[in-house]
Amino acid sequence: TNSNGNLNCSGNITASSDLDVRGGDMTTNQTTFNLINTTATTLNIGGAATTLSIGASTGTTTINNALTITGAATLNGNTALASGKTFTWTTGAIDTSGKVGIGTTAPGAQLQVTTGATTTIGQIIKAQASQTADLLQIRSSLDAVLAKIDASGNLTARTLESTVTTGTAPLTVA
Repeated sequence: TNSNGNLNCSGNITASSDLDVRGGDMTTNQTTFNLINTTATTLNIGGAATTLSIGASTGTTTINNALTITGAATLNGNTALASGKTFTWTTGAIDTSGKVGIGTTAPGAQLQVTTGATTTIGQIIKAQASQTADLLQIRSSLDAVLAKIDASGNLTARTLESTVTTGTAPLTVA
């Protein structure tokens, strides 16, 4: 220890017990700093911390293993999923082909909504108070509107097949 209270050492320091750092920072003048780089298979950091900041405001932070978040997660930037990977949550998924499942982790269409119970509404499209645009459109590959539900709830379809039946009665359009 020198006169200003700093410990200077040109080799390794080995502590046979806990290391108690009472200052605010551990710093380095090197571009790479390996902290606990061998042996430890579980690393507990900041057990009493209410805020944890990793990395600078630019650059890349890489996590090489599975990540489990038990609290809320807020993503403030763009989020990318690596090619060939599936993003899954408890009741849904976005698969490698871009199919989105809500209520299912194995969507069979570009968008599949599977209700969790017989009393659950599968989808609600709610208009704004002064909605003027259509609420729903079904389009052809040439982008022509084949069917739509407008802001007033009116259903318009280009073609209506007379052979369509509901139960034993033909389809009736009011």
